[in-house]
Amino acid sequence: MGHSKALAAVLTAGTLWSFGALTIRYMKDPQDYRWQYLFFRGLTVAAILCVYLMARDRHRFVENFQKIGLSGIVGAWAWWGRSSFLSGPSH
Repeated sequence: MGHSKALAAVLTAGTLWSFGALTIRYMKDPQDYRWQYLFFRGLTVAAILCVYLMARDRHRFVENFQKIGLSGIVGAWAWWGRSSFLSGPSH
């Protein structure tokens, strides 16, 4: 990927990701939907990432997931827990 395409991808991702604040702002009683919002936001990001990796890696997609190992799983859970705790909507 060239510099221009990478820059466009980063700017597009940042713009799309920034709509989360507007979503929370215009929710009625956002504190009631805190965990549902975080769950579906994470699920959406994971799905988009998996689609991208499937398109890029094709037949090696499952093989690459199997290579993650225990340290990768523990690291992913730790990152998820930190992200959920620090970036979750608050009162």
